[in-house]
Amino acid sequence: MGLFNEALKKTQDQSGIENHTPETNIQREKKTMIDLKFTKALLADLKNLHENIELILNKQPRKIIAISSAVEGEGVSTLSANYAFLLAHYSNLMSHYLHFSTSNLVAKTNLKNEAVLIDFNLKNPSIHQLFNLDREKGLTEILFENLEYQRTLKTISLSELKIITAGKPVTNSVTLLKNEKFDQLLQQLKQEFNYIILDMAPIIPNADFMVLEKLIDGVILVVQAGVTHWEIVQKAQAKLSGSGIPILGVALNRRSYSIPEYIYRKL
Repeated sequence: MGLFNEALKKTQDQSGIENHTPETNIQREKKTMIDLKFTKALLADLKNLHENIELILNKQPRKIIAISSAVEGEGVSTLSANYAFLLAHYSNLMSHYLHFSTSNLVAKTNLKNEAVLIDFNLKNPSIHQLFNLDREKGLTEILFENLEYQRTLKTISLSELKIITAGKPVTNSVTLLKNEKFDQLLQQLKQEFNYIILDMAPIIPNADFMVLEKLIDGVILVVQAGVTHWEIVQKAQAKLSGSGIPILGVALNRRSYSIPEYIYRKL
């Protein structure tokens, strides 16, 4: 994604974090580790990504999309967070894109339950760190402790995006995810949300994708420009093809421009 590394900056502003559970209804103020005040270039990249996916999955009103990479360190969680946020606020963000302003990019909209982001990287989760949320009361508690998913939904201030963190650490994520509860969870979420975004572990060293063949609509593959070897990407692609999971697109992350970027965008 062009200029996607700009989203890695720590926000300069104080962002309120609201960690809501029915038992306590506690609100806390924390700083997020991700800057959701997009540049126009980043917003344009996310817009193009979303429009391409919509063309591919246009017949499916409710979509489950996984985001992953061949290996660690490609920027998967940052893309997952930004893309999920875009989906939760699409109309508002597109209005700002057409008449670009850096103000009020995270203002609330009237849209409800557009997107939920799930940290599916149970071995090395980071979504809770990006948004500075509690890791516990998340996915593993839903699957292992029968916690109702409604009690795990977390939010950040000024946002309609819902987040399910990874939950307590587990030793064997594949065994846990093979149980029927995960399928039931996705079906329940599809009744409430238009988009379900799964932040995934890397493809090559993990087997978590093997449980998703019939559950997701496809995967976005993140590749770091100038770093990831094409042979490794091909290996990841072959692993996905062997499991029957379609690749919806490839996001080229942190690419540099040998000529001005605006020229590339006109090519």
